Amino acid sequence: MFRQTGPDLVFADGLLKRGLVVRLLVLPNDVGSVAESIEWIRDELSPRVAISLMAQYYPDASGRN
Repeated sequence: MFRQTGPDLVFADGLLKRGLVVRLLVLPNDVGSVAESIEWIRDELSPRVAISLMAQYYPDASGRN
């Protein structure tokens, strides 16, 4: 995808029309893997790739999913 879109983000009317945003889910007690993922994106793609960190995940203590 990065090869197709390149490093530039193009917005129109508040929406992303062209570019790449990588969304990373931050799991509880696993922040280290996020750092590894960000480093990989920087090294293998570009330091200009937009990253969206998501921390919305919370395990359900009741055992129901």
